[in-house]
Amino acid sequence: MAQTGQAIMTPTVLFHLKSLGSAMSAIPTRLCLDPVPDPQAATHGMWWPYSHDAVAELPGLIAAVDQRLDRTTLLVSVHPETWENIPYRVPARGRRVRVNCLRRSDSQVVVLFPMGAERIVLLVVEPDITHNPAPPAPTRHASRTAHETVRV
Repeated sequence: MAQTGQAIMTPTVLFHLKSLGSAMSAIPTRLCLDPVPDPQAATHGMWWPYSHDAVAELPGLIAAVDQRLDRTTLLVSVHPETWENIPYRVPARGRRVRVNCLRRSDSQVVVLFPMGAERIVLLVVEPDITHNPAPPAPTRHASRTAHETVRV
């Protein structure tokens, strides 16, 4: 149980649609996100993408973070040595979001800049860590967790 004023890290499995030829399939976005991000925290959660392909992965991440925090992401920053196929913009929830490369940042983070809010820094878990569908425990963030499933 959290004390008053203490945030609880909530792992959230959000779904987005990816086109697989003519069929559409729900692919979960594996995300552990602090529901009330602390501006002073080094990271605000973890994200476990399925690949290093920015075009394939970023739209689902943006939709998941926007829905979970009820915000609109305007810009996403990624490290160019970690990601492949980095576009200038990606489609997300009916709009196009700018993508920026941060060469001086930690290569294992993605930074989202929502409208009217502080930046959101997510630790990126390597996609190839395991084939297990459950993300690793958020040991760097919090030990108290709850599970929630939301559809985008």
